[in-house]
Amino acid sequence: MSKTIYYYNCFIKHNNNYTDIKMHDLIDKIYKVDARRRFKSIKKVGNICMISSEAPDTNNSNGQPHDYRIRKTVIAKYRSNKPYLGNRGTDRIEEIIDDVLEATSVVFFPNSYLVAIEYSNSGARKKAIEIYLDSFLPSKENDNWTVEFIPVESRLGFSDVQDSQSIRAIEFKLDLTTADRTVFKNNTHFDSITGDLLKDAINSHNDFGANTATIIFGNGHFRKDVIDAKSLIELIAALNWESSIFDSIKVRYVSPTTHDIEKIDLKNDGVLKSILDVDDNASWRLISDQTVEEYYAEAQPGNSAHHNYEKFAIELPELVYNNDIQEE
Repeated sequence: MSKTIYYYNCFIKHNNNYTDIKMHDLIDKIYKVDARRRFKSIKKVGNICMISSEAPDTNNSNGQPHDYRIRKTVIAKYRSNKPYLGNRGTDRIEEIIDDVLEATSVVFFPNSYLVAIEYSNSGARKKAIEIYLDSFLPSKENDNWTVEFIPVESRLGFSDVQDSQSIRAIEFKLDLTTADRTVFKNNTHFDSITGDLLKDAINSHNDFGANTATIIFGNGHFRKDVIDAKSLIELIAALNWESSIFDSIKVRYVSPTTHDIEKIDLKNDGVLKSILDVDDNASWRLISDQTVEEYYAEAQPGNSAHHNYEKFAIELPELVYNNDIQEE
């Protein structure tokens, strides 16, 4: 059994510019207030709350040089549809009175502007956590603050596909049961034949009630012309990969890095990740501890990716809590 941990650069932005503010400052300010003020009900995210945050043990037994700024956190996403309690082999069915939540382990490495997020089918994912943290920052004209998570690419990621001169096929696996139907970034229209075909295919599958769809653009065995790599790359770049309508976006191409034909899933495999050998029912603390240990054991993957972003110095603003209650 295992857990997958994905790595993202994480920044606090002011007026769309990256700042040098370290994420542990934001996390500490959020967590020091009571849970009622940390709890958020956000459209397209649901009910969500940071329910714990811990600094690492600087006197750890394994001697790893854990930075005191690291924050191990758990984000709870509360379920709107609760299951029932029962006993096997009996007729017992009982409503659950308490709220039911799904926990996601999140570890921030502020010195590297890095966050490691446990993949969860039912818990909070990258976009939900990003929006949750973003909601604590003021948003005003000419004084707009946001949080942005940027995938740290694996060795074979979108940049490798972007440099390819030969794309053999692209396969979209779609979840048509989701409420999020955003196909392109910022919900804009992408003007291309391939983009129109993709949207038309989604609409046609919806018309006859399909729950899933797989759409493939590729070169047939007898086709003389090849796929226009430039057009497909432009399409891929315009897609909203975070939209839950995409289960996967698989590309088969000739890699300029390996010089072989590769097949990668840009949504799931193109992001730097670690695989933890833990039980499916492992606690968030165990997952967080092993995430930190794995990070150092693997020579701090992704720790230099933040150098690609120019950052300017500024102080963290006053935060906004539930019902616009300001910090005392």
